[in-house]
Amino acid sequence: MMKALEIIPFDAPDVIVLKTPPRPRHEGFNLNNSVMHVSEVDAETLSKLCNDFRAEVFKKAGKIDPYKQEILNCSDIGLKDH
Repeated sequence: MMKALEIIPFDAPDVIVLKTPPRPRHEGFNLNNSVMHVSEVDAETLSKLCNDFRAEVFKKAGKIDPYKQEILNCSDIGLKDH
């Protein structure tokens, strides 16, 4: 009998990395990216980042996102709010 595995959820980030113009390196530090705390980012941007992350995880796994499939099924039968 196979023992069930306990899966540890993904860590939620504390910061968002911002792309900035290249700057010279100083003593081994990479100063090319700055960060913002997630509380400083608007809800729409956070939602897009989360949706993009979810899509990328399913793509890498080679799986169809069941949530996305459910939304498509609801739109096929005319349900807007599910």
